[in-house]
Amino acid sequence: MSLGDILFWKRGGKPEKHNDVSPPPMPTMRLTIDSDGISKIERTSDQPSKEVSHVCFAYIVEQEQTIAKFATQFKDGLLRLLVLPRGQPTPRIWNTPDPPDLSLCTPYISAYPSWQRFLAVDMGRVAGITFFFSSGRLFGIHTHYSKTSDAMPTYCRFSHRRRRGIVWVYQPIAKHDRLLVLGVRESSQGDLSVLIRTE
Repeated sequence: MSLGDILFWKRGGKPEKHNDVSPPPMPTMRLTIDSDGISKIERTSDQPSKEVSHVCFAYIVEQEQTIAKFATQFKDGLLRLLVLPRGQPTPRIWNTPDPPDLSLCTPYISAYPSWQRFLAVDMGRVAGITFFFSSGRLFGIHTHYSKTSDAMPTYCRFSHRRRRGIVWVYQPIAKHDRLLVLGVRESSQGDLSVLIRTE
């Protein structure tokens, strides 16, 4: 069965299927993912919700035409997506059920990597950002929503071996500052620098 045929599904149940006599489904599909895999598939409108980012869940939120042809397999109340053929665009994985429209963002990279993981952050609430570097590479970012929070939860997710070589860099962001640019550049010699521009 293809993903586009599914109107709704929740782990442990049977999928509700789209057919020719039912009204047209909503244009956006949302897949909710937890530690056991895909837990729910639903159709949503393009209207933004008020839900915030999650630590325990990840989401694939795409227009139906983008992912409708992905093949699915059901077994014992579980669902999985089949491996995509080479060259097929892969869905973006988010930390929020209501991600921003990427067409409104200006990425300065030549191409998005496959199986991208995006994190949406409410920059109006951020008090600072910690960057984790190791072996000349950026390995993680932790956003602070208060001046008293620390980056230990993110640090603890690294392997014990990686932690031995991690360098932390904290950048406070003043409440009245508006973030214009945040990026990481690599020089031709392989040196990394973080660019932060505010007003």
